[in-house]
Order: sequence, then structure tokens, then C-alpha cells
Amino acid sequence: RRFLNLSELPSYKEQTPLFVRHRAAGRGREVGLVNANLGIRQVRDDVQKIIDLAANSAEQDGMIQDAISMRQLSAHSIRHTGITHDINLHGRPLSHVQADAGHESIDTTSQYLHTTQAERHQSKVNKPLDNLAGIE
Repeated sequence: RRFLNLSELPSYKEQTPLFVRHRAAGRGREVGLVNANLGIRQVRDDVQKIIDLAANSAEQDGMIQDAISMRQLSAHSIRHTGITHDINLHGRPLSHVQADAGHESIDTTSQYLHTTQAERHQSKVNKPLDNLAGIE
């Protein structure tokens, strides 16, 4: 954003692309346009190139196990981790995460809900042992 002389954070509904193509699109809605948003395949391929470069660099520096771990990453796994963290660590409402992720169904977003044994144990601590006490 700094390189493009933009503010540090985007304003509401900002449409300025951060990653743009430098050749005209050959097909789709943006055929013939230059400096338009990159397509999802281009972003995925670029992310994978960055992962591969980082893994190669780690390997050259003797960090073999780190390189192996990096090579198991993909744009999809990073996206999955981000969505999971949004829900489970940051506590964002499912409907907000659904919209940001572009999921058509809340059921798809719900698949990212995860609970740990510790969280399940803590939720049991506050559960009354005798829900029928005092009922005749």
C-alpha cells in the first residue's frame, strides 16, 4: 500500500487492487483490461511461488524440517487456517466470516468450527449437574 501511495489501511468499500495484472486479460469480464485485479488462479499461483521460494531458501540455510513443512502449505491451506482462526480464535460471527470467505452457505463456514478438549471441559464446568432439581 505504501508503494502505491495509499493509506496504511483501506477505507470502507475501497476498490483499489493491490495486486494487478500487467497484461490484458484474455477472457472473462475483464477481457482486454490491464491493471485490473488478478484472478483467483493467478493469486493462488503467486502464493505458491512465494511458498516454494521460502522453502528453497530455508533448505539452503540448513533448515530442512522447516522447508519440508513449508512445502506442505498451499494457498488453500493458508485460507483454511485464516477462516478457522477468524471463527475460533478471534470469535468473529459466522455470518461475517461467511461473507468474507465468499461462502454461499453458512453450512460451509460452519465446517471450520473446531473445539479442543480443554474448551469442551471448560464448558462442562459451568453446566448444572442436576437440571431436574426442584421439579416435581
